[in-house]
Amino acid sequence: RWATCTDEQWQPLLGPVDAGFVAAVTAAGVPTLRRFVDPESGLDLSVSRLAAACAGGYRYHAAPPASPAAVHPGDVAGWGGDWLTFYGEWRRDVASYPSASAYCEQRLAVTGVPNSLTIADLIRAADGYGIGRRLHEGATVVAAVTAQYRSADNPAGCERRFAGFHTGRFAGSDDTVLAAARSMLLPGGDPATDAARSWGVRSTGGLTVTPPHQLPDEDLTALCRSFADRIAALVSQEAVRHQPVTARRPR
Repeated sequence: RWATCTDEQWQPLLGPVDAGFVAAVTAAGVPTLRRFVDPESGLDLSVSRLAAACAGGYRYHAAPPASPAAVHPGDVAGWGGDWLTFYGEWRRDVASYPSASAYCEQRLAVTGVPNSLTIADLIRAADGYGIGRRLHEGATVVAAVTAQYRSADNPAGCERRFAGFHTGRFAGSDDTVLAAARSMLLPGGDPATDAARSWGVRSTGGLTVTPPHQLPDEDLTALCRSFADRIAALVSQEAVRHQPVTARRPR
């Protein structure tokens, strides 16, 4: 896994740590908040991992790619980095799980199943994208975080986080999610992103792992389709969970 959000894997993607800001916060005696409970899912979330996804989302919105199917360096700090390590895990376990679809069905963001792409990871990715967008639009950190989780002008808050992520990052298209997942796994041309690809896959798959571009096309497509299907399922689940209650008329 990515060791910390300030190590050498992160800085080429997100830029250097602002040492002056860190010193100012330390001098002010502000206590460090390392984890918090998500008000929607009740899951324990890492603040540093969320902050990395926010920084990636901010960078994405500052210079978005020409197509939402393309990969942006900021994606690696959110959903993309975890997707790379999940691929490595599948290849590590491929003798027991030769089917990419079956592996994803049993392990990809499934509650209670520990791996490198959990439901908590996707929550952080979705929230980081949303907060990053608001920061790019000029909101303060406090306002952006409040709006993502719950506020007067956004009463749904995190109740529709996956819908916002699906619509915003992937233009509301399952085929675009598939294409972006595929692009994340394949060599692109940006040195920092390509280095992150290699490191992410090898960090869980080992040094001899089969790289994604050497997979049969049908296997790569099945894997990426499973990722798109999982995002679509999360969008559908939250829509059902939070559908408006229609008052019944008295007879």
